[in-house]
Amino acid sequence: MKNSPTAEKDTPATARSALMNLHYRYILQAGGSFRDGVGQVLPLIPLRRSNSQSVFEVECEISPLLSYAGEGLEETVRGNFYEAPLHLDVPSARDDGNGTAPDSKKMKTDGGK
Repeated sequence: MKNSPTAEKDTPATARSALMNLHYRYILQAGGSFRDGVGQVLPLIPLRRSNSQSVFEVECEISPLLSYAGEGLEETVRGNFYEAPLHLDVPSARDDGNGTAPDSKKMKTDGGK
C-alpha cells in the first residue's frame, strides 16, 4: 500500500477489508454459508456501498495455495456452515482434513437449509 493507515482512502485496512469481502463471496458462490454465534445465517455482502449503508465484514481468508480466484472451492465448502474467523488453507496434518485451520470455526449441519 502506498498510503498510510491514517490516509482518507486506499489504506492497508481498506485493502484487507476488500480482500476479506472477496473471499467471503467466493465461499458463498461455492455453496458455503456463514452463521453468527447464535446460528443465524449471515447476509450477502453488498457489492456496492454508500455512506448510508453500514459496513459489514466477516474475517475470511482463503490461502492462494487452495484457490487463487475462487476456483475449485466447491468440493471443499459446498453445504458447510462457517463462523468467523475463517482461514481456509490446503489440508494438512494440523487441521480437520477439510482445509479449516484450528482457529477457524466450521459447522457441518443441515446441508444449507
